[in-house]
Amino acid sequence: MSDARSPGRRRDEETRLPSAAASSGEYEFAPVPEGQGSSGIQIALIIIGGTIGFSILVMAAEIGGSLGLAQAALAFTLGSLVLGIMGATTSYVGARSRPSAYLLTTFAFGRLSAKVANVVVAASLIGWYGVISSTMGAATQRMLLDQLGVEVSLYAAVTAVSALMIIIAGDRQLHRRRDHPAGL
Repeated sequence: MSDARSPGRRRDEETRLPSAAASSGEYEFAPVPEGQGSSGIQIALIIIGGTIGFSILVMAAEIGGSLGLAQAALAFTLGSLVLGIMGATTSYVGARSRPSAYLLTTFAFGRLSAKVANVVVAASLIGWYGVISSTMGAATQRMLLDQLGVEVSLYAAVTAVSALMIIIAGDRQLHRRRDHPAGL
């Protein structure tokens, strides 16, 4: 067997992970035991609400405006069918093998590539947070002007909305940590 640091190491050595759960009580490096994970509904709601819902709203407005109702409905139907099949397949595999997201990424890409993939995902989510903040800030600015007659700078509205989202997310995490000190 070659040395783990040598360039000739085998693929299975590269993706092998410790079988024990992390000392923090989270399962980054091992399959999540039955009864310890979140329900599928809970995970779906987090994904739909946090990363999919708003992007679908923006994308639907763009596609609907450029294609028209009939062609947009066809595009949405076909796209939803393809994504539904892919989602059902990956959900089935995940439910059967019960890997954590970290374990799944490392297994699929290898240790080094998984780190790159995680950085890319993190950067894209930070960028997406900026898009959401900007859109919600512009909507807040327009609402304040239309409803209250108050003119607010777009930068001030975006900053206020961003701060509010951070405060709400932080408050939720504090309550979760208080209610479940071992972690979620």
